[in-house]
Amino acid sequence: MIRVVQIIDNLEHGGAQTMFKFFLNYDFQDVEFKGYVLRGGLKNTNNIIYDGSNSKLSLIRIFKLKKFLIQTQPNIVHLHLNNSLIHGYLLSKMGIQTNWLIHEHGEVFREDLAGKIVKLVYRKFKKAKFIAVSNAVKSELIFNLGVESNRINLLKNVAFHTVSEKENNRKKDSFNIGFVGRVIERKNWKGFLRVAELLKTHNGLNFIVFGAGPDFKEMQKEASLKKVNNISFMGWQNDLTKIFKELDVLLLLSKWEGFSLSQLEALSFGIPVISYENKGMTEIPNHNGICLVDSGNEKQVAEMILKFKNQKAFYDKYREAALSYSSDMNYKSYMLNLKRIYSKQIAIS
Repeated sequence: MIRVVQIIDNLEHGGAQTMFKFFLNYDFQDVEFKGYVLRGGLKNTNNIIYDGSNSKLSLIRIFKLKKFLIQTQPNIVHLHLNNSLIHGYLLSKMGIQTNWLIHEHGEVFREDLAGKIVKLVYRKFKKAKFIAVSNAVKSELIFNLGVESNRINLLKNVAFHTVSEKENNRKKDSFNIGFVGRVIERKNWKGFLRVAELLKTHNGLNFIVFGAGPDFKEMQKEASLKKVNNISFMGWQNDLTKIFKELDVLLLLSKWEGFSLSQLEALSFGIPVISYENKGMTEIPNHNGICLVDSGNEKQVAEMILKFKNQKAFYDKYREAALSYSSDMNYKSYMLNLKRIYSKQIAIS
């Protein structure tokens, strides 16, 4: 039995959180998962411990986590997001002997203070191995941070769900364009609003925001100030089927991504994606349900939306390509590959 402790900063909305919860709920033969959530006050479950603290770093929490790891004796400690990375590095310096595995979701692309701290810790955390969610992430680790390639496992993201119904989602009387994810600056919600503003005089176009986050109220306020009346705010939704049955196209205009789960989820429902050609957003080749446009070119995004709306054959071609691409990506194969990574790290430790 492989014992794995996964550590994450919080269980708010996001791709890393989706994966964390999926792993812990997966019926996995010969792998036992336990989770530790550094921030958040939910009630503990059989396999998840919530620290309950709201502070980023806490000396008391570090010693509590150290005690937890000594008690559970994991073969692997699997770290998600920046705060867990810092805790893991400190605990390794405090004598915790285990196999450290950093799941690099794309934080390596950050250029802010948090990104600089992450890169500093990556350079110093020599005991850790990595899971890179995309080729772009792997290249960044190797060529910009000098991480040896033999310390990196490439495990590309998949959609962590099963689509039971792949019906044609297009509406006769409307065409719905979606933003799905955390409403934060990196996701470029302002760009999404500007595209909606460019198209607000076109009848039958609806922009829908399925998401929440620190900038949610600011996004609503700016839409109101600019009189962008063709937009609806639905908040965070956990039911993917409800989200993607409402959409005809997904916009992914982020400044960077590790490998967007929203992108993969949309394709699995046969929803074409219009995406900027930014870091971590070109893992899926153009025309596989993905329409890549120049970064920052909102006019080109608007033109592609109208083309999808007005040319059924063009839309159907992308829809079929999306379904074809996503049919080869499944979470069962992903989890088997994850188990192989665990076994390999234990074997060479």
